[in-house]
Amino acid sequence: CLEAREPPPRATRVSDNRKRDIMSEKLLAELPTAILTGRSAVIALAEGRSVMLSGASDGADTLFGALALGCGHLVAHLLGPHNVPSAAARAGQQEALCHLDDGILHSELVDEVVDAIRRARYPNYASLAAFDRDWRKSRRNVLQVLCADAVYAVAYRAPSAGDSQTATCDVGGGTGYACQCYINRFQPLGPEAAASCRLYLYDDGAPEWAGCLKDARTHRRWSAWDPASQAWAPLDGPPPRPEGVYAGIGSTRLHPDFGDAAIRALMAPV
Repeated sequence: CLEAREPPPRATRVSDNRKRDIMSEKLLAELPTAILTGRSAVIALAEGRSVMLSGASDGADTLFGALALGCGHLVAHLLGPHNVPSAAARAGQQEALCHLDDGILHSELVDEVVDAIRRARYPNYASLAAFDRDWRKSRRNVLQVLCADAVYAVAYRAPSAGDSQTATCDVGGGTGYACQCYINRFQPLGPEAAASCRLYLYDDGAPEWAGCLKDARTHRRWSAWDPASQAWAPLDGPPPRPEGVYAGIGSTRLHPDFGDAAIRALMAPV
């Protein structure tokens, strides 16, 4: 999905002596460079297995990771210097923790992508430097979705906030940052065909919380992003089962009967 670029420095990671079939040392070390090079490089590296990309945060990230492992998928949680994995991910998915260095997170390509997110989603930030002061922890989110075939997000929709967030993609927090990055790849915003956009949202906003949008059309159900209308289109049921290279991301807090249950149903063994 991306043209080849000069490879940045490889990622480094800390390993213990446990040997689980999650990702090899070599694969984890090469994965970030492969992502920046393009989807075909990630597919070749995975040798035919599905790859789930996430961030090891509490909630959706960690749950997606555990269930993807249960499906036999390779899992990579991408972490920058300022990101802290959940206790559950440290305990049960340690070999999937991929630590990214600044050479990757501040490469020319990532800078370009982050600045496009700023312009589309947070135009009131006058510069990339100003944007990074508040959102530097989310830079790793770019690599989660940069060449993913599909993105599955379980999160809340944010109310319109003219001082910061004006984009139609109204998913809140860092999950929204990642979703905007993915949307920017597809026409009319980017070069890829709109028909290839596979962004799915389960709206898990708490009805009693003032910080989320209350939209009966999308609440507590799956929707797909429609690039033509730049809007969410509610689905009649769950989206297609994750396979290939995909991102599983979302809120750090999930409702056990809705957001949590939606992820478990989506990833349930066939």
